[in-house]
Amino acid sequence: MPSQAHRRNPDGTTSDVDLEQLQPGDVVVVKPGENIPADGDVLKGRSSVDESMLTGIFEPFVQLQQPGVAKSRRTGLGLPLCRQFATLIGGEVRVESEVGVGTTFILTLPPGSRF
Repeated sequence: MPSQAHRRNPDGTTSDVDLEQLQPGDVVVVKPGENIPADGDVLKGRSSVDESMLTGIFEPFVQLQQPGVAKSRRTGLGLPLCRQFATLIGGEVRVESEVGVGTTFILTLPPGSRF
């Protein structure tokens, strides 16, 4: 995980800031080959992620609350819970990613599965 991010300023320029300075709603620029510094959504263009950067995505995590920093609505439990539920009924969740093409999450359930 990088220690800084390229934050886009309101005037369109970017500034390198410590990750602790990022706020919900900030726009971050990730250049080709760089590690992704924070959770977020792709706002423009297409994105794919080298699978070697995806290790741990099925592990739960906790975001620590810092004074004066708005609390994130993300909990870090979505993918771990999906995998756990799928496993309980004999299925699986996996991820495939190809740089320059995209990332796909695949849920496979056994025949006859019912929710």
